[in-house]
Amino acid sequence: MDNLFTEVTSVRFLKIVTDCIGLEKQLCETHTGQLLYGQFFLAATSAGANYEDAWANESMTDFIVKMQLVAVDLRKLKYYLKLITMAKIITEDNELLGSIANETIELLAIATKSIATAKTKIDKQISGRTGILHSIHR
Repeated sequence: MDNLFTEVTSVRFLKIVTDCIGLEKQLCETHTGQLLYGQFFLAATSAGANYEDAWANESMTDFIVKMQLVAVDLRKLKYYLKLITMAKIITEDNELLGSIANETIELLAIATKSIATAKTKIDKQISGRTGILHSIHR
């Protein structure tokens, strides 16, 4: 990872996972809660792992693909958060749940913006090359 923002964001993904671990006992009191916790935990850990992997990729295209996976995982996490509160397995006023929900929304915005920025960079590179090729063929 090449900058402070990326490192700080990586730590935010880790914090979501540790907060999820903090909810394990409450979520796993029932069989349904155990099943939800597994999906919830998987989405959280997968989002962070894909974020780390995105920054390790060598091409902008690979970065976009991995960041799209991050966004998918974060949307899944949002879904499970809604399901947990709607099913009243954990109440909405739970501090850890609220923290995870807020971080998920913010990290999803970061992932979405990163994807858009990377796509813009690729478009500029392509249009720059097309312009050079077009001027050569004149």
